[in-house]
Amino acid sequence: MVEVLNCLMPPGIGSSGAAATLFEGHRLSLEYLVKNLLKLYVDIESAGSHTQFYDKFNIRHYISELLEYLWQVPSHRNAWRQISREEERGMYLNFLHLLMNDSIYLLDESFNTILEHKQLEAEMLNTAEWDSRAAQESKRKPASSISTKDYPN
Repeated sequence: MVEVLNCLMPPGIGSSGAAATLFEGHRLSLEYLVKNLLKLYVDIESAGSHTQFYDKFNIRHYISELLEYLWQVPSHRNAWRQISREEERGMYLNFLHLLMNDSIYLLDESFNTILEHKQLEAEMLNTAEWDSRAAQESKRKPASSISTKDYPN
């Protein structure tokens, strides 16, 4: 459902059309959308499926895009402020906690990727090592040429 809402989300604040009316002015949207998106962001932590890790980040990505859009709508921003006051120690604090944890995790992953790229770059500068590595990798059997007879039953 979050993906569907994300697809229906208007391109910007003040857009015209049914989607903009639905997101920016509908009574039910103003009353429930921000609160339930925040709650879903927290609740998805314990989804429990076998693809939980991937699903969690995927769904939270869509939720964060929706929340970013809704923050720009003054009536939704007021609802958000009210939720933060009412839920100060409950769900809202959990939301902030999870948001910080996800941000730290993604930042850590980014730094690790930068280090990998830097190492690869250093290998590329050492042309002899890079050429031998490229030759070794080209000798490997491509994945598409592996047949079922290559694996024991």
